Amino acid sequence: MRGSEVHGRRRVLIIGADGLRPDLVNREQMPTYHALLGRGSLYTAFRSAFPTHTRVNMTTLTTGTKPGRHGVINNTMYVAGAAAPIDTADPKQLLEFERLSGESVVLTQTLGDRLRKQGERLAVAACSTPGASLLWNPRNPQRILNATTDYGDADLAAVRDKLGPVEPDAGRTKYNACRWATRALIDVLLDQPENRVVTLWLTEPDASQHFYGLGSPEALEALQVIDECVATVLDALAAKGLADEFDLLLVSDHGHSSVRHSGSLAEHLVEAREELDLGDLIAVADFVYSPDGAYDPTALPRLAEWLLERPWCGLLFSSVPAMHGRPGVLPLALATGPLTHARAPLLAVSPTWSHAANAFGVPGSVDTLTSYSPLKSTHGTASPYDMRAFCLGVGPRFAPGARIDEPCGTVDVAPTVWDLLGHDGPSASYGFDGGSLLTLGADTSVRRERFAAESSREGVEIAHVDGRSYFLGSVAR
Repeated sequence: MRGSEVHGRRRVLIIGADGLRPDLVNREQMPTYHALLGRGSLYTAFRSAFPTHTRVNMTTLTTGTKPGRHGVINNTMYVAGAAAPIDTADPKQLLEFERLSGESVVLTQTLGDRLRKQGERLAVAACSTPGASLLWNPRNPQRILNATTDYGDADLAAVRDKLGPVEPDAGRTKYNACRWATRALIDVLLDQPENRVVTLWLTEPDASQHFYGLGSPEALEALQVIDECVATVLDALAAKGLADEFDLLLVSDHGHSSVRHSGSLAEHLVEAREELDLGDLIAVADFVYSPDGAYDPTALPRLAEWLLERPWCGLLFSSVPAMHGRPGVLPLALATGPLTHARAPLLAVSPTWSHAANAFGVPGSVDTLTSYSPLKSTHGTASPYDMRAFCLGVGPRFAPGARIDEPCGTVDVAPTVWDLLGHDGPSASYGFDGGSLLTLGADTSVRRERFAAESSREGVEIAHVDGRSYFLGSVAR
């Protein structure tokens, strides 16, 4: 019997807390989350998509496909045909790329696309960057309420005028932006039944962790703010008589690690050029590209060898088949899934990590490839502290108080939503790479593999779960 026939016309509310590490969810700062743990199923092996950046995972969450298919391969990425690297935080750059290239930024279907075909909607209330919010539903921007933009839509502008501006925050925190998005969800989106799926995306604790550090007073207060926002939503659902209509998915997109500054990859390539002839190879974030697609095939092995000699290079991936099997180099598809587009970098670096604690006693640090000195904590690597994310499901089909230990990840959220809405059948038949979280349990088939390229400091672990593969991140050799 179909889920919708058993439970009626269900709706799904996804609440995202950007950068929430599961080990930092505690009773003191997050009593609402703690209470919900007893009402729902906690997915203890939930993983981010790699690279562990927000916009990569926003796209993974809404498509149920991996970066190797959906095409958003990094927060800032080089795409052939674009005049410059695309900053996916900027919706103007995303839309301009689509206009000039005739190619979609997101190459696979989103939840918004799927629902629109049925006369229904995915609606989003968010205080993330405008580009990140747009990636949830890029072909339906009129369904997105963002704290800083109306995407040029007159109706959205009118709604935002009624909601009023975001009250300024002190320093670099985003507490009030989270409260604005919560109010937008409650006042505008919940009462519209055509919004079959609703996303609330809160940009804390990510913002506070970035600029004040994991475990800092500001980051601890951010956890309290997130918890208060969730409590406010639960109260509103009860007051509106909607509590029994919604299934809840509380998720995060990635974890966080404290920063050990190592300089940007672009700066390191300047140093490499003093020793090596690299031709036109350039660095964009932690990736190496050739701007015109052509490069000296002998330059890449030279650069790979040079990178692997640096103490900050933990893992080195390549999308170039000729590089696979070279000492220290792993296929990029192990981390991103099979590559079906031309946006992948030639090389991708994941810096070294350690269990070292920061000044506030929170473990996990990385040799971050950045020159931005205000950054205290960040993400993007294959470190287990970046890869581990939070996921809790609450509703009639989630076992109360259950802990599900089988590997899963952000790629499973969209197929889980589809299942909760009553669309039964294998997830692959709907074009998903992930599967429904509801199918995981004691009888789930799990097989783990480890890969460690010669000369690399770290290895990686892959889990095969009922025919699907999950990149679990870096492991010490």
